[in-house]
Amino acid sequence: MMAWDGGLGILAIGAVGMLGVVAIEWAVMSPFDRKLFIRLATANDRLRSSLRNAMITFTLNVFPGGTPFVQHSMDTSYPPLITRFLVLSGATFLQFMGPVVGLVHAFFPTWMIPARQFARGGHGMDRSGQRGWRLWWFYVRHPLAIEGEGFGNGAGLAIYSAAESLSYPSVMYDKFHDMFHDKLWQDRLFARHEAPTARIMLVMRNGEVEYRAKKIEGQDEMKWIWKPVYATMGLGIVQCHDIEQLVPPYRKACYMLVEQVLPSFHPRAEWFRISTLWRFEAPAPSFGYCWRTFNKLEDQRVQTDIIGGHAVLLKGGPKPFIGNHEDYDEDPQDPACYGFYDARNRTWIDASTYTAALLRAYELAMSMHGELGKELANVGWDVMVREEGPVFLEFNINNGFLVSDHGIDQCEKMLKYYEEEFNKRMAHYSDSVAPPDSWDLGKWMKKSGTSSSTAQRDLGA
Repeated sequence: MMAWDGGLGILAIGAVGMLGVVAIEWAVMSPFDRKLFIRLATANDRLRSSLRNAMITFTLNVFPGGTPFVQHSMDTSYPPLITRFLVLSGATFLQFMGPVVGLVHAFFPTWMIPARQFARGGHGMDRSGQRGWRLWWFYVRHPLAIEGEGFGNGAGLAIYSAAESLSYPSVMYDKFHDMFHDKLWQDRLFARHEAPTARIMLVMRNGEVEYRAKKIEGQDEMKWIWKPVYATMGLGIVQCHDIEQLVPPYRKACYMLVEQVLPSFHPRAEWFRISTLWRFEAPAPSFGYCWRTFNKLEDQRVQTDIIGGHAVLLKGGPKPFIGNHEDYDEDPQDPACYGFYDARNRTWIDASTYTAALLRAYELAMSMHGELGKELANVGWDVMVREEGPVFLEFNINNGFLVSDHGIDQCEKMLKYYEEEFNKRMAHYSDSVAPPDSWDLGKWMKKSGTSSSTAQRDLGA
């Protein structure tokens, strides 16, 4: 009996200790993290409920053994209590593990870190002065960055970029649903803006042809790939070797057979991530950054990893918000300091053959973001460069930003932008009220002049 009582006492002490650690971490984490934590777990409108379902579906599909979606991720349905519990427990786990993971990432050699994205990472993890206690404190203050690119995909700021989804007006649900990682809707957007894109031959759902285009001239000589209609972070994209057999990689999924676009200036897969930012008070979007990613000669995959890329700074192009000359202590007046910047090796790579196509891609991305609307503060555009010009592959809401590829100053600058734009939109839209900085709901209601019933509705209570 005494042994049993002793065991219960140890468990009780351990539980109290864990709660104490979580409470301390909650107090230390940034106010922005707390706002996202509360909004993500408690908002009760249709849009946020669907996004929680999408998060669960997305996580299940990108884990090892997962498969692409058969339907739009926002159309999946799970018991609300289950999704809230999973989201809340997942975020709490990241919060609890923040100091430990931070120590590993900050002080262990990169080859010892048990996560591929850090072992292969760009300059952010290896550059002098970017690691150590400063990186550890970054993870303590921003624990949602630990698996911020999605569980299993690495540390990054995509969860903070997703603040645009958490502040998006719920009355515009249908528009958001269409834009959210649906490749067929994206193809129609590209067509409306005359943005070159890969041609789609057909769409298959559950092994049955759902749509077939008219015969494409020269299709038998063209290369084709199977690509999921709904976003899966590169999962399930493979080459099609026989267009007569029509056998997608997964039968119980929604696939499109799409033209494989090959780059003109690199012998393997190569594409660019262009970011457009739209400040709420601005009349139009602005240029965020451009990153180049490519495969080595021995890597013959269709897709690439978004890791270890080059910052793109073009002569005559707009100044990027992130990845500019000041970020790297380079001289913008020096003609040699333009092109692709390899920040890890501090070298410049000539990009003159790419310049015209990328500048045109910037213009098209700004135009298309204009149609998507300023409700989206940040959009990522994936572009391939051909000799005849750019080819748009897709765009991404909740655009990612890998910690392993950027210095802490860049991460903090991007986080500040996300937070400012989130606060502006939450304060503006009638169906979105900014969540409190703490659990003191009464103090927050008094400060904001919000009634009790309104606060409960808007916070999802």
